Amino acid sequence: MQFTGLFTVSVLMAALAACSGVTIDQADGMKPKGSAFLTNLHAEYIVLARSEADEFDFPDADHFASKAMKVGKGTAVNPDLYTSRNLPSGSVGDLKAAGVRLNTALDGGARKYASKAAAHAQAMYDCWLQEQEENNQPADIKRCRSAFLAAMGKVDAAKPMKKVAKAEPKPKPKPKKKKKKPYLGPFFIYFPFDVADPEDAFNGDILDLIASTAKKVSGMKMSIVGHTDRAGDSDYNMVLSGKRALNVKAALLDRGVNKKQMNYSYKGEDSPATPTKDGVRADNNRRVEVSFK
Repeated sequence: MQFTGLFTVSVLMAALAACSGVTIDQADGMKPKGSAFLTNLHAEYIVLARSEADEFDFPDADHFASKAMKVGKGTAVNPDLYTSRNLPSGSVGDLKAAGVRLNTALDGGARKYASKAAAHAQAMYDCWLQEQEENNQPADIKRCRSAFLAAMGKVDAAKPMKKVAKAEPKPKPKPKKKKKKPYLGPFFIYFPFDVADPEDAFNGDILDLIASTAKKVSGMKMSIVGHTDRAGDSDYNMVLSGKRALNVKAALLDRGVNKKQMNYSYKGEDSPATPTKDGVRADNNRRVEVSFK
């Protein structure tokens, strides 16, 4: 009887896997038309679908495959809503704030000015929601969350500067071409909860970009300001924000930035990017902001 039960379960799992595989293969065979964002987003959802199918999570595999199929037909599907998942109560605040940040960037044109990073950010947000709902694989939750934050850092860095409308100048003979000014910030380095070390695989690109910018504008001062979210003791958070600022300064020194060019300060939990109640964790508040003046 035991053998028969195991055999039945095996057959059922194989059948489900086959059905899911057909859906994923159908989605994978589609070629999105219209934009680089759709092409990248389609590929991201195919990867997620196959990953969940490999773990025998066929409902989520079909969910991501379905989103890939919609994208393949030219539809720019939105990120999943945090309310669509049965999330542990302690994770809702972070995911809600992250969703607001992602949708603000997408609505602000990130699909065009940062198509690859924006697509990755959307897929990793959906991945974070799905893993957080399961809440039994901390490493996978951290992986999706970290990848989302890193992608959003690239989206922030790619955002074009706003141009101030000016009156048309009088025509001048043979005007000299002006060099394009580099983006001067703010740049954002984000940190996991209660962590002060910025050196990880996801912040590396942002730190490299800041360092290369510093060398291009060597005559300008760099401002490095550390922040925390409002979870924990305020005195402890003030010290933690100082460590974050100092560690970012040290990482930039290692990348060849002149020590005299850098000024650092820290504000603890006093200047959150997203206002929250005291004691609430928020990913986008645990940061160091870097800008040039």
